[in-house]
Amino acid sequence: IVVCASTFVMGSLISHGVPEKKIRVIPYGADCRVQPRTWTPADCDGPLQLLFVGALSPHKGLHHLFMALSHLPESSYELTLAGSWVTGFREWLTSRYRIVFREMGQVRHDQMATLYRRHHVLVFPALQDGFGLVLLEAMAAGLAVVASTHSGAPDLITPGINGYLFEPGDSHELQSKLEYIMAHREMLPHYGAAARRTAEGSSWEKYRTKVGA
Repeated sequence: IVVCASTFVMGSLISHGVPEKKIRVIPYGADCRVQPRTWTPADCDGPLQLLFVGALSPHKGLHHLFMALSHLPESSYELTLAGSWVTGFREWLTSRYRIVFREMGQVRHDQMATLYRRHHVLVFPALQDGFGLVLLEAMAAGLAVVASTHSGAPDLITPGINGYLFEPGDSHELQSKLEYIMAHREMLPHYGAAARRTAEGSSWEKYRTKVGA
């Protein structure tokens, strides 16, 4: 039996000759002891607070996020990046896109829940990622997620309910999803509550039970 964390990984295993009947997809878990963010009417005003968490590198698709944002009004969003830069990638990005962003560097794990709660949406534009634990971390904190399908996101996200999916590398589709959320800010609390419920259904306790079954 081969246990993997996402249907995306299962597809890769099948393409390399692993029989589908031997594969079990069991998504990773979330720490639901963290408190989800509290939404207020003020969250419908001002810039949409976007968060990216992970390695600041090409394979995480950060350049596609920058490309999408380059077509949106600068006043419509604020972008925060949490993670470490791959050598030379920051210079490459900033030479091509005039995107204003706030850098947090590598954030300690015990401070991540607070960071999530300060934002409205997690954006996960990975070109390929076996799962992406930040997806569930953000959902546990009550955030909607906009993520590429080449990750664990399709196993977690119901589009229009707790977030949105887009094809990896498709900056136009990503732009469209962000524009929709900006135009329907009143939906943020509903997305967040649904995201939290998804995380609660994917706790580490449930992960251990499924692996041991």
